[in-house]
Amino acid sequence: MAELDFIDDAFPDSRNDLKAALRNIAGVAPQSVPTLRTLSEYVLGLRRQLGEVEEPASKKRKLDAVVTKSAETTGSTAALGTSPVLLVTDISFSVPQRKKFSIGIFREGVQILAGQGGEGAKIEAEIRFKDIKLAVCLPVPEKAQRQFNFVLVPKGAEGLRENSPDAWVFTIPDGAAKNVSGPGLDQIPEESKGTLKDVLLAVFKSLRLRVEEPNPAIFKSTIPQPQRKGEPAFHIKAHRGSKDGYIFFLQSGILFGFKKPLSFFEHAYIQSISYTSITKRTFNLNIHTGGHDDIPEKEHEFAMIDQADHQAIDEYVRKYRLQDASMAESRRAKKENVNGEEEEGVQPDASELEKAMQDAEDEEEEDYDPNAEVSGEESGSGNDDDTDSELEDDEEDDFEGDIDVNEELGSELEDVGEDGEQAKRSKRIRRS
Repeated sequence: MAELDFIDDAFPDSRNDLKAALRNIAGVAPQSVPTLRTLSEYVLGLRRQLGEVEEPASKKRKLDAVVTKSAETTGSTAALGTSPVLLVTDISFSVPQRKKFSIGIFREGVQILAGQGGEGAKIEAEIRFKDIKLAVCLPVPEKAQRQFNFVLVPKGAEGLRENSPDAWVFTIPDGAAKNVSGPGLDQIPEESKGTLKDVLLAVFKSLRLRVEEPNPAIFKSTIPQPQRKGEPAFHIKAHRGSKDGYIFFLQSGILFGFKKPLSFFEHAYIQSISYTSITKRTFNLNIHTGGHDDIPEKEHEFAMIDQADHQAIDEYVRKYRLQDASMAESRRAKKENVNGEEEEGVQPDASELEKAMQDAEDEEEEDYDPNAEVSGEESGSGNDDDTDSELEDDEEDDFEGDIDVNEELGSELEDVGEDGEQAKRSKRIRRS
C-alpha cells in the first residue's frame, strides 16, 4: 500500500518485523492510519537528529540555501582551514536546522561540520568572526537542568529584513567539557576548563570574539523561576503573532528567540518603543524599527507580557532612551561592534511621560459631570452625614483611579514634575 510508505521511511530494514506489524494494524483498523503516520514521523525525526538517516531533498535544499546566504553574508566561500583551534562534537542545533552537528572553531571564524567533524568533514556553514553582529550565551528558560544557548548572528541575519539568512543557535549542557579536542585546550587556564561553557567562552575570548552574557545590572526579571528556584531569570515570555518565545534585554540590543524567525534589535535599529493593550495583568511591547542599514520601517508587536515585568522593562527602555524617537540618530552614532568597547546608557527625559499623564488627565476630565455635583450639593444640604459619606466615597474613587494610573504607566510616574501635580490638585479643587 503506497499510502503506508511512511512506515518504511521511519523504520530501518533491520526492523521489518515492526514494519509488518504496523502495516497489519493499518489493515485491520484503517482509522489508526493517521496515528501511525504521526508516530512514524516522530520516529523519523528522532533518527534524523541522531544522524541515522539522510535529510530529505527538500530539507537539504533549505540548508544549502542557508549555507549560500551565510557565504554571501560573510563575503567568502573559502574554508577557514583544516586544523581547528577547538573541535566540539555532538552539538545540538535548533537554528538553522534541528540536528546534531560538530563545531570547528578556527582563528578567523567558526564552522558547522557534518558528523564528527575532523579532516575532510563536510562544511555545512561557516561565519568569520569579523562578520558576526552578535555573539551571546544565554541560559535556556524553563528547564529543570541548566542549559545554555549560544547565539551567533551574522551581519544581515538580524531577522528584520525580508528573506534574511538564519542566525545560529546551538545548545550545550551545564556540565564537564566532553567531546572536545584541539590545541586551543592547552592555551586555556585550568580554572576555565570546568565546564563546556567555560571552555567555549575562553576560546572565543582568546580569538577576540566578544560573547555577551546577561547582566542583572542591565535587566533581570522579577518573576521567579519555578524550575530553578533562587536563580534569577533574564528573560520574559512573549507572543509574536501565533508564536511564543523569549525576549532578552541585552546591553547591545533586544533579542527574541529561540524559534525561527529569531530577531535581534540592535539599539541603532530602534526608532522608538511603546506599550499598548495595557491591562492589570498583561501589556504589549511595540518596537518600531527603520532608518538605518536598509532596515525597513516596521512595527514589531510582542503580546501578552506579564505586568510584573513592566517596571524592569521600562527602566531598560528609559536607560537607553529607546522610548524617544528623537534620540534614534544619537543611538546610531554610538553604535557598538561585537568586539568593541561597552558603552553606558544615558538617562531619559520625561517627554513621553508628560504625554501619557496628559492623556490620563484628559480621560479623567471627560468623565467629570458638573451637574452631578450641583445636584449633590442641593440634596445634601439637609443631611451632613450623607454629604460626608459621599465625599469619602469620592475620595476613595479618586484614590483608586490614581492606583490604576500607576499600574498603567509604571515607573514613568516617578518623573512627573511639579506642574503635573499642581494640575491634578487644581482639578480636585474644582470637583470639591
